[in-house]
This record gives sequence, C-alpha cells and structure tokens, in this order.
Amino acid sequence: MNEYRGCNWCQHYRPDGTCLAFHPNPIPLSIVSGKLKHTEPLPKQKNQIVYESAPTHIVYRLDFFREQERQVLEKIEIVEGDITKLDIDAIVNAANESLIAGGGISGAIHRAAGLGLEEECLKLGICHEGSAKITRAYNLPAQWVIHTVGPVWEGGKYNEEQILRNCYSNSLKLAISYGIKTMAFPAISTGMYEFPLDKATDIALNEVKLFLEQDNVIEKVIFVCFERQAYDVYQESLKQAFPLSYIAKPTSLMP
Repeated sequence: MNEYRGCNWCQHYRPDGTCLAFHPNPIPLSIVSGKLKHTEPLPKQKNQIVYESAPTHIVYRLDFFREQERQVLEKIEIVEGDITKLDIDAIVNAANESLIAGGGISGAIHRAAGLGLEEECLKLGICHEGSAKITRAYNLPAQWVIHTVGPVWEGGKYNEEQILRNCYSNSLKLAISYGIKTMAFPAISTGMYEFPLDKATDIALNEVKLFLEQDNVIEKVIFVCFERQAYDVYQESLKQAFPLSYIAKPTSLMP
C-alpha cells in the first residue's frame, strides 16, 4: 500500500487545491485535512505556501482514496458530438426560463424532439435560474429531457457560479427521483449566456463528482461537447477534478 506521512495540520494556499507537503505527488487538501480550501494562514506566514512539521505524524493511505476516485471517474465520460443522438435515459437541455425553443442546444433539442416537447414545456410554466424540470423526450432516442436554466454571465457579480452549480445538482436530484441511471449534460451557459468555458467545466465536473461520491444510483454521466475546443477544456478540467487518477503513484514514503 502506498502511504505518505503528513503533519497534523496544514494550511496551504494552492490554486489547484492540493497540498505541497506531499511533493512531487501532491494530493487534495480534502484528503490531508478534510477541507477543500483553507481560509486562514499560519501565524507569521511569509509565503503563499507554508509547510509546518508537527511532533507526530498521520499516515494517509492514498491507495484507498485513489480507488474511491477511480470508481467515480469510471462513471464519467466526455464526448464530442450531438447530444440529441444519444440513446440514454435522459439528456439535459440548457433551457431558458420559459422552456420554449431557443437557440443553440435548446433549439436543437426541441427540433429533434418535435412539437410534443414544446406543448409539454408550455404546461410546466416558468423555470427559474438554477432550477430543473423534466419532460418526456418524444422523438429523441432518450426517454427524458431534464430542462435547467443556467445563469447569464455578468462578470461573476450576481452569484452566477453558485447558480450554475445548482443547475447540475438539481438536474441530478431530479434524475434520481425518476430512476434515471444514464444522463448527458451539455456545457450549460457557455454559449449565448457567455459563461467562461474553463470556469463552467470546473464547476460541472466537481459538482457531478461530489454528487456521484454520495449517491450510487446514477451509473453514467456524459458531458457532450459541441466542438473540439470544449472537449479539450473538459479533459483538462477532468485532470484537476480527479488528481489522484492522473498523478504518478508514489514509490516511497515522504519523511
């Protein structure tokens, strides 16, 4: 078993959410200390990154955490293609608040599904930002369409990031309530709503990862990219969201 020895506490500021104490194989702060991010520096901190040794040490069994992460990662797939062609339980529509056909992904889904989808959406009424509603899929290969309304990006001044997180978490919760096991997301809000793609992919992957860690019902979540650029950004975000699956396994203990 691969083990590292770490101090009783660590309070490091690292943008990637990892702990430098385990260099050259950094591991997430959530594993070291149970926190995703530290908000207070150590006393007399001079640099952005600080490592303080302690009289005693805690041993972290990385193989255990790596296996947990691997099981979640196996449920996630990133593809480049057309979300309307997927023969799965449910696809997610990046909808507007009225749920009527719009441009981009929304328009493509409505066109492929047929008028039945529009008629059912009109009966559902308004869907607010961050919320999700579900309809049948009509002429689509999927069985269900989950409609969620992403935020319009306005520089991050109006809680846009939390609203986008809610889009993913509420869509997943709705999927669970309908017994959905396989589902696909587009890159919500990254088109006409102009949410920065890199921020959006980080939020999407981390929110889905957190949900899948806590729930075993959903078997597959697919992120569907309309173009190659988005696919490449998703792949890079995947490495950040699943660091233990992409770093080299350690061969010896750190002192």
